[in-house]
Amino acid sequence: MPGGLILPLFFDEGAPRSVGRFFEKHVHSVTYMQDVMARGSPDALVAEIAQRNDAILVAVDKDMRQIAKQNGIGGTRFKRLHLLQFRYSEVEALQRVAHAYSLVVHEWQAVKAQEEARFWVEVGSSYIKTHR
Repeated sequence: MPGGLILPLFFDEGAPRSVGRFFEKHVHSVTYMQDVMARGSPDALVAEIAQRNDAILVAVDKDMRQIAKQNGIGGTRFKRLHLLQFRYSEVEALQRVAHAYSLVVHEWQAVKAQEEARFWVEVGSSYIKTHR
């Protein structure tokens, strides 16, 4: 955890808990959706809760990417939605998050330094991509 920076992470119900435990081990704030909301809650509601709490929504499903893509740029509803999107199997999860960790922290620092910036990092099985 560089410089005492704590990432506020809100895990969608499909996101692997093993990834959440990785971030908890690095002393970040992790909230699991199913601990605070009903399972099966609509994706738009999950995104809204993450956005209102200025948390990074951690998701694996394509629907969250579509919500961020359609409503963020040019739209207004989820314009400030922060998204950490994983695009791989749970088996690869811990290895990929370990590889992406320093970039994720760096991107959050960059977002917090700018008033209107939005965090969006996508981690796949063979790539790590930021959307700025």
